[in-house]
Amino acid sequence: MLVLVVGVAAAVFVVRRISDSPSVALRGAADRIRSAPAVRVGVAYRDAGGHIIIGQFTVTGDNLVSGTVTDPQGGRADLVARAGTSAVRGDADWWARRSPKQIRAITGQWVRPEPGVAFPFDIAALLNPTALARRIDALAGAAHRPDQNTEDATDDQIRTVVSGDWTALLDTSKDRKLRWLGGPLDPSLVIQPAAYHHNDNHSTDIVPASHSRPTTPGRPAPVVPARYDPIAIPPYVAITPEPTGSDAASTTQTAVAKILPEASPGTASGPQPPGPVAQRTVKPGYATFDLEWTAQDCNTPTCTWTVTVTNTGTAPGTGVLYASATPGMPLLTFPITLPASGTFVTPPMTFPNPAPVIKGKNTQITVSYSAWVHNSSFGPDPALPQRLDDRGINPNTLTPIDPGYETSRLNLLDQMIGHLPKGDTSLATPAINAVDTAIQAGMLPELKAIADSGRLENPADLVKKLKLVSSNTTRGAPPLRTARSDFAARSSRPPRSCAKIPRLAYCSMAPCGMRAPANWRAPTFSTWKTRSRIN
Repeated sequence: MLVLVVGVAAAVFVVRRISDSPSVALRGAADRIRSAPAVRVGVAYRDAGGHIIIGQFTVTGDNLVSGTVTDPQGGRADLVARAGTSAVRGDADWWARRSPKQIRAITGQWVRPEPGVAFPFDIAALLNPTALARRIDALAGAAHRPDQNTEDATDDQIRTVVSGDWTALLDTSKDRKLRWLGGPLDPSLVIQPAAYHHNDNHSTDIVPASHSRPTTPGRPAPVVPARYDPIAIPPYVAITPEPTGSDAASTTQTAVAKILPEASPGTASGPQPPGPVAQRTVKPGYATFDLEWTAQDCNTPTCTWTVTVTNTGTAPGTGVLYASATPGMPLLTFPITLPASGTFVTPPMTFPNPAPVIKGKNTQITVSYSAWVHNSSFGPDPALPQRLDDRGINPNTLTPIDPGYETSRLNLLDQMIGHLPKGDTSLATPAINAVDTAIQAGMLPELKAIADSGRLENPADLVKKLKLVSSNTTRGAPPLRTARSDFAARSSRPPRSCAKIPRLAYCSMAPCGMRAPANWRAPTFSTWKTRSRIN
C-alpha cells in the first residue's frame, strides 16, 4: 500500500515537470494556440514617444476581432476588425487624444478610423491564432532559459524563456501555458496615422529580424507583465495570450457581423445595414460669427444704427451680441442662435446725438461704436476672450479644436498669462505653442482636467513645463501648425464689414481698405470710430 502511494506521488511530480527544452515548451504553446478556434489576447503597446495603448481582444481563426482599446490615463473605445479594416466607438477622451477637431462629431458612434488611429498595428492579421503561433515558433529556435524557476503572484510555477530581445513566461503545469510574451516590435509593422508617411515595406512577422540574436546566457531579459508599463526599447509590445473555444469565436463573429457585415457574410441575414462612416469624411463643424453694421456720421438729433450678425461657420451656434456707442448709448445685449449661414439683424438702436449744441456754431464729437459677439463655445464668461485678447491671444485665430474642449483651453491660457499686465503680449506665442504641443501629444484630456480643477497654484510655470512635452505622437491628430497657418491666413483678411462702413476721416484708424497686419485682431473685438455733427 505504501508503494502505491509513493508511485502516485511520483506520477504527479512527473506531470508537473516542465520540459528541459525551452524550444519544446514554446512550440507546445504555439501548437495549442494554433489549434484553438480563437485566442484572447491582452496587448500593451508603447511607441517611441512614450505613449502607451492597452487592448483586450478576442481574435478568431478567420481573422475577426472584437474587444476594447484603452489609454492608461483615460479614454476607451470598443473595436471590431478584420484584416485590413476596423471600426471603433470611442468616448470623448479617447477621441480627444487622437482627433481633437472631431470629438463631438464622432464620439459614441461607430467610425472607420484612419490608419493607425485604432491601434498601431493590424490585430487581426498579426494576432490571430495561426499568425501568433507562427511567430512563437519563430522565437522557439533561439529560446533558452536564463534563470531558475520563480513564482508569480498566484503561486503558480513560472519559467522564464528568452529568445533574442524577446521574453516569454511559461507555467510549469501539464499544459505549459504561455502566460506572457513581450519584446520590441518590428518598426515596419507600425501603422502610422494618416498625417504621417507610411513605411510601405511592411514585414509579415511581429518579431524583428534580430530576434534570433541570443542574449548573454545566464542573464535574464527584462520581464514586464502587460498590465505594467513596458520598459524595453520601444516600439514595444507585451502580449498575454489565452486559447479559447468556439463560443468565444462565435460571439466575436456575431459582433463583427453587426458592424462590419462584409467581414462575415455567412453570419448576417437580410438586408445589410450601411457600414460605419469613414473618419476622414466627418467634417467638424464650428460656428463663426461675422459682423456688419450701419454706423455712420450722424447729423440729426437722434442717431440710429444696426448690427448684422452672420454665422459664416459650418455648424449652428449660439452667443451673445454686445453693442454700445460711447458716448451716447449704453451697452445692449442680444442673445443669438443661428444655423450655419444664418443671419440676425438687431432692431434699430437709437440714442440722442451727444454733440454739444452751441447756438451759431457747428460742433462735432467722436463716438466709438463697438460691437462684438461672445461665442458660447468660449464659455460663460464674456470677459475671458477679452482678457486673452488684451495679452495677445485672439481666440478666433487659435488652432480649431472641438467646441466642447474650447472653454477649457481658453481657461488654461488665461491662467498661464493672466498674471501679466494688460497689453503685455510677451507670453502669448509661447503659451499657444506650449498648449498646441501638448494637444498634439494627445494630452487634451489632461489639459482640460488641469484647467477645470482650479487648483493649480503655479499656472504660469505651464508655459515652460508644456514645452517639454514631445510632439512626436502616433495618435492620429494632424500637425497643428498646418491648421494654425490656415487660420492665420483667414484672420489677416480685412473684415467684410468694412464694405459697408462709410469712408470717414477716422476710418483710416481701422484696417478698412488696407492690408491688415498679421497680428490684426479679428472683427469680433474690433472697435470702429465715427463722427457726429450738428449743423
